[in-house]
Amino acid sequence: MQLTSSRLTSRSRRTAAPPLNFSVRHRVVMQEEITNGVIAVVKFIAYYVIWSFALFNLGRASLLVVTLGQYPRGLDAQRHVNQISLVGVLVLGMAWSTVAIYNNTLGVHA
Repeated sequence: MQLTSSRLTSRSRRTAAPPLNFSVRHRVVMQEEITNGVIAVVKFIAYYVIWSFALFNLGRASLLVVTLGQYPRGLDAQRHVNQISLVGVLVLGMAWSTVAIYNNTLGVHA
């Protein structure tokens, strides 16, 4: 009986996961840092390039057309960046909806 219990104990020790050594811990830390770096680049692209540049300029151009060049000018453009970018999102959504409605009604059957 004594012999059987020692075999079970040694077998369970062999199948258990080995403790993490320094190189494995180092790889895990490096993977986390690389992941954080990629996420930071994606956030930069999403916020600054898309939101603050493309949608801001689309919203600014559409507001300038609608208000005949009165808004946004000067400090208003700097103070209301998020609102102007939101107008850009709305204009883009309306343009997409217009194309989708046209393609579903007239464009496909013409």
